[in-house]
Amino acid sequence: MLTPTCNDRLIWEICLARYYLPALTVAEQIGLVTFLARSPSTVEEVEAGLSLGLRGAEVLLGLVSALGLLVQRQGRFHLTDEARTYMFTDPCPSNYDGVLLGNIFHSWDRATCLQLAKRCFEILPPSGRIFLHEVLLNDTKDGPLVAAAFSIVVFQMGGRQYTARELDENLREAGFTDVMVNPTYSYYSLVSVRKPVNV
Repeated sequence: MLTPTCNDRLIWEICLARYYLPALTVAEQIGLVTFLARSPSTVEEVEAGLSLGLRGAEVLLGLVSALGLLVQRQGRFHLTDEARTYMFTDPCPSNYDGVLLGNIFHSWDRATCLQLAKRCFEILPPSGRIFLHEVLLNDTKDGPLVAAAFSIVVFQMGGRQYTARELDENLREAGFTDVMVNPTYSYYSLVSVRKPVNV
């Protein structure tokens, strides 16, 4: 009789991918890895070279470093800690130019998601971004199967899976623009939006 075996390293890599791929997608969109190949020596150079705010540069460099892509230059960049708050009641930190909400919106109804988006809009500087990492329903809301099944589960808790169009409408209502949707892995997608410069 054959006994199934488990590849712990593979499972660990899959778990890490769930959280790293959204940020890697953003890093690819803005050309971070290609830019790093030119050997910038400070976070400020990354910020200026990619037109990122300081916090955005720190977060993306932290990700790339965590993945081992900066092993030869570890210690060159001085990165700061991330902020952790209770999103409904704690004061939102205002010195960040990006917010990552991974697997958050599907847990709440549309009104609560709009409230969260508006809170983010208030604290973000012009050109600040929100990144949502979610499993998206298709436009007819009947699939893919995993997203539809997931929606049934979270519906029992007051949430539901959303379509890209629904998230687009909700985030635009909160004041954001430049909605982009990029598949990351499996059924997940990264939805990114930007606060307008002229606000």
